[in-house]
Amino acid sequence: MAYQVATQTTFPSWGYMVENGPGTYWENWKTEGSLNHPFMAGGVSRYVINAVGGIDRMEPAYKKIQLKPYTGGGQTHASTRLESVRGDIVMNWKKSDSVLTYHTEIPANTTAEIFFPISPGGTNVTTAGQRIFAADGNHWNTHDLTYLRTQGGYAVFKMGSGTYDFKICP
Repeated sequence: MAYQVATQTTFPSWGYMVENGPGTYWENWKTEGSLNHPFMAGGVSRYVINAVGGIDRMEPAYKKIQLKPYTGGGQTHASTRLESVRGDIVMNWKKSDSVLTYHTEIPANTTAEIFFPISPGGTNVTTAGQRIFAADGNHWNTHDLTYLRTQGGYAVFKMGSGTYDFKICP
């Protein structure tokens, strides 16, 4: 439902406010009161970064982060970047047919837990041409990726600083 409120342009939604006002968030859903709230305590921007992009802080100062993007809701892609005190955190994803790709950037002195959606029929996850999770549930570690667990339909890995590209497919 949050995705719908963030993306539709009919009342009530953030898109409606942008199209029918001064380009800012309103004090309330009606056109009463102040119409000049640039971020509304994060508002839709925070939703996009945390839910759609899946970037969330697990420890103070973003020393440890979680990357668990929401890839449903009819969306086909998202590009998110969060400027943290440690540097930029990037989580981009794209769906094409049955293939999901992730592009991530983790700043220095930061670790992340990354969540890969897996299906009951089996899912393969690869990075740099190397398989790290197989459809049969087997998993492999690399020098900077460590399998942690399977949780609620996701394979979870720990990763260190760096730039990574992943391919998730049946």
